[in-house]
Amino acid sequence: MQSGKFVWLGLKNTVIRLNIFFIQSTPVEKGVNPMKTVVLISCTKSKRQVNSCTARLMYDTSDLFRKSLAYAEVISKDIFVISAKYGLVPLNQVINHYDETLKGKRKAEKDAWGRRVAEQISELFDVKNTEFVILSGRDYYAPLQPYLPHIKLPLGNLTLFKRPPALELLTKEAKEAKRV
Repeated sequence: MQSGKFVWLGLKNTVIRLNIFFIQSTPVEKGVNPMKTVVLISCTKSKRQVNSCTARLMYDTSDLFRKSLAYAEVISKDIFVISAKYGLVPLNQVINHYDETLKGKRKAEKDAWGRRVAEQISELFDVKNTEFVILSGRDYYAPLQPYLPHIKLPLGNLTLFKRPPALELLTKEAKEAKRV
């Protein structure tokens, strides 16, 4: 069952309407620990021009990645990059520079990537009892949807241009919610 939350974000003469989707809505009983939250951040075209470094450093030249990571760090300790080349990548894993994306790949290739990443995820987490917050575009979250029963897509189908301000708002709201 899907439910949506609409958030209005004003940016210098522009108003952006965020449609935040929550896939799966199971109430949490008082005294019962909620599901573990794991954040998956898509890789970015912008990368450091080095042969190799940690994933956290490789992608931090991207404003979108930095803002995604800032939000992720407020809501979870379990944060990974989903890379077109490497699949599921812990932030501290050293990776080599590459130039590969799922954008423009055939459906069969994206599906195979989704199966591979889902296998990597299921080696680390009980997917039935874990909520996955995916900060990416459709090319990266759609191939994972068949394998992850509890997905949250806070960026919905926002365009690349609208994601950074949306992430700023989400980060602010998450920090405020933690203070309460």
